[in-house]
Amino acid sequence: MSNLEKTPFQLKFMAKSLHRQAKKAQNDENVEKIRLKKALQQGNNDGARIYASTTIRKKIESLNLLRLASQ
Repeated sequence: MSNLEKTPFQLKFMAKSLHRQAKKAQNDENVEKIRLKKALQQGNNDGARIYASTTIRKKIESLNLLRLASQ
Protein backbone atom coordinates (compact mmCIF):
# COMPACT_ATOMS: atom_id res chain seq x y z
CA MET A 1 0.00 0.00 0.00
CA SER A 2 1.24 3.42 -0.84
CA ASN A 3 1.02 6.36 1.51
CA LEU A 4 -1.78 7.80 -0.57
CA GLU A 5 -3.90 4.70 0.05
CA LYS A 6 -3.11 4.65 3.77
CA THR A 7 -4.06 8.27 4.39
CA PRO A 8 -7.89 7.94 4.26
CA PHE A 9 -7.73 4.95 6.62
CA GLN A 10 -5.49 6.84 9.03
CA LEU A 11 -7.82 9.86 8.99
CA LYS A 12 -10.88 7.72 9.71
CA PHE A 13 -9.05 5.90 12.47
CA MET A 14 -7.93 9.18 14.03
CA ALA A 15 -11.46 10.61 13.87
CA LYS A 16 -12.89 7.53 15.62
CA SER A 17 -10.19 7.72 18.25
CA LEU A 18 -10.90 11.39 18.90
CA HIS A 19 -14.63 10.69 19.19
CA ARG A 20 -13.91 7.97 21.76
CA GLN A 21 -11.70 10.32 23.75
CA ALA A 22 -14.38 13.03 23.61
CA LYS A 23 -17.00 10.59 24.89
CA LYS A 24 -14.71 9.56 27.74
CA ALA A 25 -14.17 13.22 28.63
CA GLN A 26 -17.95 13.74 28.67
CA ASN A 27 -18.37 10.76 30.99
CA ASP A 28 -15.65 12.12 33.27
CA GLU A 29 -17.41 15.48 33.23
CA ASN A 30 -20.65 13.85 34.36
CA VAL A 31 -18.85 12.04 37.19
CA GLU A 32 -17.33 15.31 38.35
CA LYS A 33 -20.75 16.99 38.24
CA ILE A 34 -22.12 14.32 40.57
CA ARG A 35 -19.18 14.83 42.92
CA LEU A 36 -19.75 18.58 42.74
CA LYS A 37 -23.40 18.24 43.73
CA LYS A 38 -22.51 15.92 46.60
CA ALA A 39 -19.83 18.32 47.87
CA LEU A 40 -22.26 21.25 47.75
CA GLN A 41 -24.90 19.29 49.66
CA GLN A 42 -22.34 18.44 52.35
CA GLY A 43 -21.24 22.08 52.58
CA ASN A 44 -17.72 21.36 51.31
CA ASN A 45 -17.14 24.57 49.34
CA ASP A 46 -13.42 24.04 48.76
CA GLY A 47 -13.99 20.57 47.37
CA ALA A 48 -16.89 21.84 45.28
CA ARG A 49 -14.65 24.51 43.77
CA ILE A 50 -12.10 21.87 42.76
CA TYR A 51 -14.78 19.63 41.26
CA ALA A 52 -16.28 22.59 39.40
CA SER A 53 -12.95 23.51 37.83
CA THR A 54 -12.38 19.89 36.83
CA THR A 55 -15.87 19.75 35.31
CA ILE A 56 -15.21 22.87 33.26
CA ARG A 57 -11.82 21.54 32.12
CA LYS A 58 -13.35 18.22 31.01
CA LYS A 59 -16.12 20.05 29.11
CA ILE A 60 -13.58 22.17 27.24
CA GLU A 61 -11.44 19.09 26.56
CA SER A 62 -14.44 17.26 25.13
CA LEU A 63 -15.37 20.16 22.87
CA ASN A 64 -11.80 20.51 21.63
CA LEU A 65 -11.59 16.80 20.82
CA LEU A 66 -14.87 16.94 18.90
CA ARG A 67 -13.60 19.97 17.03
CA LEU A 68 -10.43 18.12 16.06
CA ALA A 69 -12.39 15.04 15.01
CA SER A 70 -14.58 17.07 12.66
CA GLN A 71 -11.65 18.51 10.72
